[in-house]
Amino acid sequence: MKIDWTNRLIELVVVFIGITAAFGLDNYREAQTQRELERKYIHSLQGDLRADKQQLESLVAESRSSLKQVAKLANLSNGAHISNDSLAVYASGMFRFQRFRPSRITYDALSGSGDLTVLTSFELKHQLAELYSLYEQTNEQDAVGRDHVNKYIVPYFYENFDLRNLNLLKRDALTKPMFSNLIQGNLVTANQSFRMYQECLEECRDLLLHLEDR
Repeated sequence: MKIDWTNRLIELVVVFIGITAAFGLDNYREAQTQRELERKYIHSLQGDLRADKQQLESLVAESRSSLKQVAKLANLSNGAHISNDSLAVYASGMFRFQRFRPSRITYDALSGSGDLTVLTSFELKHQLAELYSLYEQTNEQDAVGRDHVNKYIVPYFYENFDLRNLNLLKRDALTKPMFSNLIQGNLVTANQSFRMYQECLEECRDLLLHLEDR
């Protein structure tokens, strides 16, 4: 029996086309699923970053106010007179525990599950890693500031002030070198946190613009 190679070839071509089309359709569906997942993650990241931006704007404003108040205390080491009410206002700047609490839910979900590969932009992945690394550094700086307050400033005020109204228990409490050192230390740590809040805010805004342009 003579084999009709032409028909056999046509059948093979049809089968090949069918298999190729099936693979192509599967790949298309997978690509669509990945794109939809990427859109969901980006939308969620935008929500997290908007919350971060709002919090950082408040922290920048509060830190700027606190720094101004603490700076006024520096004059007291020179013997300048101040009322108890003013002392309470200025000293409150030293006791403000600034703490940045970034929204990490989406980023942690992406990195923890290995889904960072869903993000097709290398630049976006790099920006995210840089931003959240900066967030961690800022949290560490916040901890340094709180540690300075708890270890040095709080004990000094307990020893030298009536904390109910900030009346002086020791008349030279405001002119001691220790008081001046505490103020300078607080200004250094608070100013470092302030600058880091500003840097975080700038990077956060840039990343939000990047996401909104996608």
